[in-house]
Amino acid sequence: MAVIGNTVVISLPATAVAMAAQDMGSGGATAGASPASLKSWGSFSGLKSALGSAGRGKQWHHVVEQTESNVQRFGPHAIHNTENVIPLEEALHLRLSAFYSRKNVRITNSRDLTVRQWLSTQSYEAQRAFGLRAIENLQNGVW
Repeated sequence: MAVIGNTVVISLPATAVAMAAQDMGSGGATAGASPASLKSWGSFSGLKSALGSAGRGKQWHHVVEQTESNVQRFGPHAIHNTENVIPLEEALHLRLSAFYSRKNVRITNSRDLTVRQWLSTQSYEAQRAFGLRAIENLQNGVW
């Protein structure tokens, strides 16, 4: 559990999310849906086919990134679901991507690793909490 701004984030192990997502099938739903209506897909293209556009001036964003290693570690249904993929304003999405690609010693405690490389070594829960915090901090100009 983590508190990010005014939001309490409760994370489950990736295996629990993946199992729940697989049981829910692959029908359409809106992003950010409640856990009771969680929908998941085996690929990002499947999610986009079902949900369509993220909206005018928005892009789909994976809170826990859709890296090959994350898909292998946590399973595609834990990565491509309505809890993990959210619509973000395009400008914020681009800033997030750039932030993850930079080296930031304050965050990684390393001069060699980008934020993305460092984050890929973390658990699903840690990646999700960090991803939500990164969105909030970039929106509010903290980072």
